[in-house]
Amino acid sequence: MTAAAYAEDLQGNIEALVERLKLKRYRAKLVRRKYIPKENGKERPLGIPALEDKLVQVACAKLLMAIYEQDFLSCSYGYRPGRGTMGAVKDLTFDLQYGCYGYVVEADIKGFYDHMDHECHGGAGRARARSSQTIGNSMLPFRNRMQQTARRLTGQCGGLEGRAQAA
Repeated sequence: MTAAAYAEDLQGNIEALVERLKLKRYRAKLVRRKYIPKENGKERPLGIPALEDKLVQVACAKLLMAIYEQDFLSCSYGYRPGRGTMGAVKDLTFDLQYGCYGYVVEADIKGFYDHMDHECHGGAGRARARSSQTIGNSMLPFRNRMQQTARRLTGQCGGLEGRAQAA
């Protein structure tokens, strides 16, 4: 379904989506896979979720952000409201110029998210999210379904690029 078609009865479609989530009848659609060329000639996989899946992802990201934002340190910049790469560069530049550092180490961890243990990574989130029935019972199975879809499509472990971010 296109965004324009969905918007024609936006209120009704959102209410139906919420009802399916509450009744645990919501099923994520298969993620469309596209490949984007990289400068080195290789291709980067991009997962494109269906419209309702993206809506659920954004709603889940906003809920989780409200729960976890208080736990982040002030020096964390990734995917946080009011923070970005330019702030990280500015703080790093200041720290390198005026801090007490003897050397700088640069590392590029190839395929980090492709090879991390997602069960271990998600365990902390599940423990915290159990206190919220909406997140614990509805949203985490959705995430698991998305990961299973990615594994089926690619035959490999890891996550898809093009993740949801709270606006």
